[in-house]
Amino acid sequence: KALTETNAVKKTQAILALARHGQKTDVIPMLQSLMKIDYAGLSEKERLDLLRTIEVILYRFDMDANPIKSDLVAYLSPNFPSEDNLLNRSLSVLLTHLDAPDAVAKTLALLETAKDDADYQKTFTSSAELIFRNPQYGLDIANMLANVPPAQATYFATVLGGAETGWTPEIREEYFAWIKNALTNYKGGRSYVGFLDRTRKMALAHVAPEDFEKYDELSGGKLLTSSGNDIANTGIQPEGPGRNWTVEEALSVVDTLEARDFVRGKAMYQATLCQSCHTMQGEGGIIGPDLTQLGTRFSKKDILEATINPSDVISEQYHATVFELKGGGSVVGRLTNEDDVNYYVSQNPFAPDDLRTVPKNTVSFTKNSDASIMLPGLINRLNEEELRDLMAYLISGGNENHEVFQNQ
Repeated sequence: KALTETNAVKKTQAILALARHGQKTDVIPMLQSLMKIDYAGLSEKERLDLLRTIEVILYRFDMDANPIKSDLVAYLSPNFPSEDNLLNRSLSVLLTHLDAPDAVAKTLALLETAKDDADYQKTFTSSAELIFRNPQYGLDIANMLANVPPAQATYFATVLGGAETGWTPEIREEYFAWIKNALTNYKGGRSYVGFLDRTRKMALAHVAPEDFEKYDELSGGKLLTSSGNDIANTGIQPEGPGRNWTVEEALSVVDTLEARDFVRGKAMYQATLCQSCHTMQGEGGIIGPDLTQLGTRFSKKDILEATINPSDVISEQYHATVFELKGGGSVVGRLTNEDDVNYYVSQNPFAPDDLRTVPKNTVSFTKNSDASIMLPGLINRLNEEELRDLMAYLISGGNENHEVFQNQ
């Protein structure tokens, strides 16, 4: 009865039940019956149910489906890619498993352009609200949100990791370059690097032995620790122990700066994330003011006060805005642009291009925020020597020949 059912939804449900309890002899009739369904006439949910039913059949009886796998490719391939993320996930899995000739190329194209669904991003949008509202944890939240792994792209990367056919040298290079970029640029918790490394190794298992070393390096193999679960730390990082610096304590430490270490000073400048928002010597971010001439314009105390207590005095040019909403609640961030309909708000100083759109008709009024867009606590990882080198670097404006670095 399942095979002769004319209603597409009922047929899918009935064959799914049969697939879970059927025999090898049922495999080809089940798949042939499913391929008679008009895929284009189904809703997105009905398409997902159909694809998942095919997955179940292939999971249980893969070898028995070999005689008609080419027919399955012909049935599914014209529908890939689709406009729906979940459908693309299922189709990529099925078509790479079926060794569809263009499955790898199509999936790689999706990997490069994938965007997560808005619902998936809601959690991160809510978390972004905490950056300016919670000085204690705002820095950690900002760091995490600036580098959230793209879920849809990561899924496609995993699918491609298991693909055996359909590769060209150009496609492999694009794929492994994406893996390396993801390893270094995204933060997905302690397990994310290890997860990507396992995906990377799956893909490497399908390359020719003579090409293994090339693709291992291209995909970031040399960046990883021996376990593959972490990125090896090759740069200079704060050794600590740090402390919750006050202006008075820090000022006594940096009062005299002689024969400081330029390399470590620059490393501390990067480690404390100054470079993410500020430009120095033409390099860095543009959210905050250029710091190249900082030492010629401000005293050490001024610099420490602005760094340790950034919300005490906020320049009109760099303040954040509070958007009080008519429905209750508020949005806090830096207003980057507006038009007749919307405000465009940056809520993360470490990801300034990630903008939240706030419709003007939802806003009751706006006001300047009492919290600076610069987060407190940035220097709290540093010990005394590291703080001295950072201050020397700031005062020098990134000039290695400045007097504070002489006579080492």
